[in-house]
Amino acid sequence: MARDLLYREAGFRAFVEECDVIFAGLAGWSFKTALLADSANTRLGETPVAQPALFVVQTGIARLLYAWGIRPSAVLGHSLGEVAASYFAGIYSLSDALKIIFHRSRFQQQAPGDGQMVVVALSLDHARLALEPCHGRVEIAAINSPTQITLSGDKHAVKKLTQRLLKQGVMCHSLGVDYAFHSYQMDPLEAELIAALT
Repeated sequence: MARDLLYREAGFRAFVEECDVIFAGLAGWSFKTALLADSANTRLGETPVAQPALFVVQTGIARLLYAWGIRPSAVLGHSLGEVAASYFAGIYSLSDALKIIFHRSRFQQQAPGDGQMVVVALSLDHARLALEPCHGRVEIAAINSPTQITLSGDKHAVKKLTQRLLKQGVMCHSLGVDYAFHSYQMDPLEAELIAALT
């Protein structure tokens, strides 16, 4: 994850190190070490490690582009990217953005590990129709494009839906996570997350 930028771009490396100091004060561990870990020792499959790493890579690349003179007219992001976009737009300080990422990822890790997410090649209307037999156990997590939707929910229901869609010739790509982000499975975490962010 952006290891070449850490070695080649001093500005990117300095930003990662600045973030690492702030984050280590919250979490008690270094995500820079996680970024540099080899594949045998990686922890990037763990939500509390992956999300801070993704945030720092997203914002670090944005800052690098800015340093090269590339100035956006607007920024936006989805999910974790919302925090990165909000930081880069000047809405959150770096410290506050990292606090949000820290609390968000640690609470999400507490969610039951019986979820699944899958990207399907369906329009929004077709996805809604496909979800009807799922009785609320699978939900639309993201509208990626007019012809691609991310679904999230109970892993057994997602698996059954995916099998049905594949038989119909619909492209399905599992995101390889055990959590149903952006679904009802996150609802029990809401009060604690809001309290932490307050």
